[in-house]
Amino acid sequence: MLGSVRASQERRQEPGDPHRGDGALRPHGYRRTSIGDIAREAEIAKGTIYLYFESKEACFRGVCAAFIAQMLDGARAAAAAKGEGDLSAQLEAVLAAKFVSVFELVERSPHARELLDSSDSVGGDLLRRGDRDYEAIVIGLLARAERRGEIALAPAGLTATAPPPG
Repeated sequence: MLGSVRASQERRQEPGDPHRGDGALRPHGYRRTSIGDIAREAEIAKGTIYLYFESKEACFRGVCAAFIAQMLDGARAAAAAKGEGDLSAQLEAVLAAKFVSVFELVERSPHARELLDSSDSVGGDLLRRGDRDYEAIVIGLLARAERRGEIALAPAGLTATAPPPG
């Protein structure tokens, strides 16, 4: 997962990539970052941002969506890994795919809460959907392990099913 995080960060170092503008959000956060700040960070003209995003809110949502997609891709890859160890190693890798990404984001930005708070952020709906998708990955991993006889959830009062929405 860390390799994919770094590869994605390296890809964004290309001048002229509007997605590279996410670095402008780090020092100032969503509220104090302008489209001009994002354009400067991406090394493109301010008007070019509007070719990709209709507003600062849409740009921020794009950053949220990219962060979530990267995290879910890492979790899916870890859950699908074959022959790389036992269930505990796979589960550790799935958990790391999410939580290492989150911790790295928090470490890089004092404004990470704006990106990660699903209750009041601009991308809250994206984060809630990402959490549900991540939960499905973990549940799927546990269900497969139970079917293979690697674990027995019932004696612990557990099931590999999603909790009711809410």
